[in-house]
Amino acid sequence: MDIIKEQEKNFHLKIQEKILKIFNISFILILLFLLTVLLKDNRIMEFQIAISLITMLTVSSIFLYTNRFEIASYISITGMTLAITLIAVFKYDKPMMVYEFSTFMSVTILLSTILAQRRSFCIITGIYTQLFILFFGFVLQQRIPGLHILTDTTASLTSIMLITLLSDQTFLLTGQIVSRAREEEKRNEAQNKNLQKIITLSLESQETSKQLEQQTTTGDEITLSLQEYIQQFSENMHNLDLALKDFVVRNDSITNAAGNIMNVFTKHRQGMEEYKIKVENISETSQEIDFITQTNRSQMSNLIEVTQQGEERMHHSISAVEKVAENSKNMLDIISLIMEVAERTNVLALNAAVEASRAGKAGGGFAIVAKEIKNLSTETTQNADIINRTLRTNIKSIEEAVEIIRHTGRSFVSINTNISDFSTAIDDIVQRVNALTEQNIQMSVDTKDIIVLVDEVQQILEKMLISIEQSNNKVQDLQHTAGNLNSDVKELHNRSHSIRNTNRKIQEIYREYSYSIQRVSEIIKELEIEKKS
Repeated sequence: MDIIKEQEKNFHLKIQEKILKIFNISFILILLFLLTVLLKDNRIMEFQIAISLITMLTVSSIFLYTNRFEIASYISITGMTLAITLIAVFKYDKPMMVYEFSTFMSVTILLSTILAQRRSFCIITGIYTQLFILFFGFVLQQRIPGLHILTDTTASLTSIMLITLLSDQTFLLTGQIVSRAREEEKRNEAQNKNLQKIITLSLESQETSKQLEQQTTTGDEITLSLQEYIQQFSENMHNLDLALKDFVVRNDSITNAAGNIMNVFTKHRQGMEEYKIKVENISETSQEIDFITQTNRSQMSNLIEVTQQGEERMHHSISAVEKVAENSKNMLDIISLIMEVAERTNVLALNAAVEASRAGKAGGGFAIVAKEIKNLSTETTQNADIINRTLRTNIKSIEEAVEIIRHTGRSFVSINTNISDFSTAIDDIVQRVNALTEQNIQMSVDTKDIIVLVDEVQQILEKMLISIEQSNNKVQDLQHTAGNLNSDVKELHNRSHSIRNTNRKIQEIYREYSYSIQRVSEIIKELEIEKKS
């Protein structure tokens, strides 16, 4: 709305300027015409008057060009009045033309008053014109009889216009006084309202300052609690760092133990490969023995006793192989234990990572997990020792079986030398050799299975080593995170001190503010008392 009113005001001002410019241009043109008329008659046109009129015309044009419309109008009207008076009196000898010109100027001024809406300017211009005409009338009254009528009329018009101007100014001043009184009344009402608002705000400010003071006190308590919590958290982070370092050391121990177990299984696998080759050689030897016994049946009768010994030694070989099988079963059980331990270790490692990521108040859960990992690592070490002893027992049994088989081979050599004397026992020997061959084949198959199981155990151990390595990496990341968190906690501790100092400064400011509010309330009450009085 204010913008629209401003635009309307600017629009009206532009219209007024254009109207005044048109009137001034008209006055200048009339003055130029009158000057031309006077210049044609040398009787009445003296040099000084010509210079005066030309100067008025020039100055009026300059003021019109610089938008000084009032001054341009005064100068133009003065020139026109002077020129009309000279023409009417000296050229045409008609003093009444001055009266007619006065009437014309009055109408023109009235019209400009209506169009330009600048009453004061137009009325002053009219008075100026009438006074100028009145002056010329008194000057010429001594030379021209009957001119007193013109001077009297002009004086009357001047008085009327002067009274009109005074009335208009009085009306304007009265309106301004009334409007100012109303504005003053509104200002007083606004001041009263503002005083009431200030009182209300001062009371609210006092309450607010009290609340803020309580809040700052609570902030100090919270800051102290926060500092205690930060100190406790720092201690817990230190304990967590020590626990992580211990966990890394124990993981390294587990890694070394697993590496040793891997080496043991590798050696065991190599022994099994050699044992498999020897079993295959035994099978080939058994086939050769079968061939020899069939070709030399006549010599077997002299070697019955030797074959009995061979049978007995074969029984020992069978029992040794059974021990190998039993030990292999024990090894399977141990492998299952290792797998179980590996799974539990993996689960606990994950729990440790989760607890470490949560970190929480201390690390109580993480301490339990670390303790459980320690117990599991102890069980893993014990199982590794059992595996070691079992493998040694298997190796010893395998060596015994090899030795027995060697003795069997020697016995078969003796049987071969005496096979011709024991033809009746050839069939039995052949059957036993066939059984031994089948057993060797079965031993070869069992040996392959053992090798496969050993490979699986090695793969499990490799996975366990990878898991341990990943756990170590995660623990290192956790240590790094804990270090960063510890730095953040120290920074938070320092900031808590700064916050506490800031709270103290705020309390001091609130006290000063409360005092100022109280003082303002007292001043307002004094003002109300003075206003009432």
